[in-house]
Amino acid sequence: KTGKTNKIALVVDSGADFNIEKYFDVFVVPVRYSFGNQDYIDKVSQSIEDFYTELKNNPNHPKTSQPTPGDFRRQYQYLNSYYSSIISLHIPKTLSGTYQSACVAAKNTSGANISVIDGNNMSVGMGLCVEKAAEIINNQTLSHDEIVSKINTIVDDTTVFTAVRDLSYAVKGGRVPSAIKTISNILNFKPVLSITKEGLMKPVSFYFGKNNIAEKLFKIVNKKIDLSFKYDVAIGHAQAKEDSKKIKLLFEKKSDVFKNVRILEIGGALGVHTGPGALSVSVQKIND
Repeated sequence: KTGKTNKIALVVDSGADFNIEKYFDVFVVPVRYSFGNQDYIDKVSQSIEDFYTELKNNPNHPKTSQPTPGDFRRQYQYLNSYYSSIISLHIPKTLSGTYQSACVAAKNTSGANISVIDGNNMSVGMGLCVEKAAEIINNQTLSHDEIVSKINTIVDDTTVFTAVRDLSYAVKGGRVPSAIKTISNILNFKPVLSITKEGLMKPVSFYFGKNNIAEKLFKIVNKKIDLSFKYDVAIGHAQAKEDSKKIKLLFEKKSDVFKNVRILEIGGALGVHTGPGALSVSVQKIND
C-alpha cells in the first residue's frame, strides 16, 4: 500500500522564476538547453549567473529543448503514489512544447487525476502564478476542479512586461524578426515585450535610449494596467540588479496599488531570448 495523502501536488517547469525554497508541494521539471555540444539542465547543472556568462561569451547561441513526455511521466508516477491528484502548470504552448509534453504524459499516466494548465506567462509572470496556485492548494478547502478553475483565473489576471536591452538574442532565437532589430538600431528604440491572450510574445510598447530603463518600464506598466485594482508585483532581472532595485522603489512608493514587491533573477528559459540586461515586471491582480 502506498501512503497517499489527500493533498494535491503542483508540477511546474523551470520556465517559472520564483522562490522555490518557500514551497513544499511544488515540483519542478527542468527545461534543457545546449551551447553547441554542451548540454545543461536549466538551474540544475548551471547556475543562472554562469548561464549569462556563457551566453555573452559562447559563439553558439543556446538551443532550448522542452522536457520530454517521459520526464513528466516519471514525475507524475512518483507523485501519484503520494498525492490524491496533480495540477501541472506550464509556460505557453505557443512558445514551447513543454505544455504538450505534459499533456501527453498526463494521458499516459494510468490511474492518476492530472490537470495540465497553460500558464500563458514567462519567468516572473509564471512565478507569480505558481506562488498563488501553491497558496490556493495549501488552503485545501476547495476541490481539485475548483482549484483548477481558480488557477485559470489567476493566469488571466497576470501580465508580464519585459524591457529588452539587446535584441540580437531574441532575433537569434527566432522570437523577433530581424527587421525589427534593424529599425530599432536606426531609431535607437527597444521593445517592451508581453504575452498576448493568444500566447504570443509581442512588443506592447517601446522605449528610447539606454538610460533610466527602470523609470521607463515603470511608466509603461502603469499605462498598460487598470490602476483601480491592486496588484502583487514580481520584478525579474537578467544581470541588471541596479535597475531592479530602482524599479522596486518606484513600485513601493505607490503602495496603495502595488503590494508584495519582490526581486528575482530571470532564468535561462526566458534569458535565452532576452539576453543580459533585461528587466521584467509581472503584475497580478489581487481579487481577494
